[in-house]
Amino acid sequence: PLERQHVLPPLEQIGDRTYLVPSLLTAAESASIIAAAESADLFEPEHINFGWGRVSSRDVLRFEDAALTSTLARRLQSVLPELVGRNGTRHEGVVWRPVALNSELRLARYQAGDGLPTHNDHVTHAGSACHSAWTLTLYLNTLPEADGGGIEFPPPRSGHAPRAGSRPGAGGQ
Repeated sequence: PLERQHVLPPLEQIGDRTYLVPSLLTAAESASIIAAAESADLFEPEHINFGWGRVSSRDVLRFEDAALTSTLARRLQSVLPELVGRNGTRHEGVVWRPVALNSELRLARYQAGDGLPTHNDHVTHAGSACHSAWTLTLYLNTLPEADGGGIEFPPPRSGHAPRAGSRPGAGGQ
């Protein structure tokens, strides 16, 4: 049997190691994830103190879904670039290739006034030869402009065009 291939458009590089991946999920896939999460009704309030008065507030649903992570990994492998270890680090010149996604997923639901302050995500390790390199953020719905929301990215260190941020769009659209 043949499987319909999900073809992604080219990435938009918006920072040193920051990319926008349009249409990673279809609108129907996004709606299905939202419906399943809402019907499970397992969201829990999450408050994280980042220090210096920076606090995260949102509702989070943690879950594992091997089929979803496998689908996302397969789609991303076709477009994500290899990473080469930076000069002056112990990984200098080492080539890293995307092979999988962390199986633990988090769905975050924000209400008016909720937010996540500027921060750096930490690296996770799955053995000595497998480390996280990117954080994958998927928007599952599209918000009206008047509702605000989005992600602000730091200015790039290299010559890539700066971008102020990303507005939520279902499936990464």
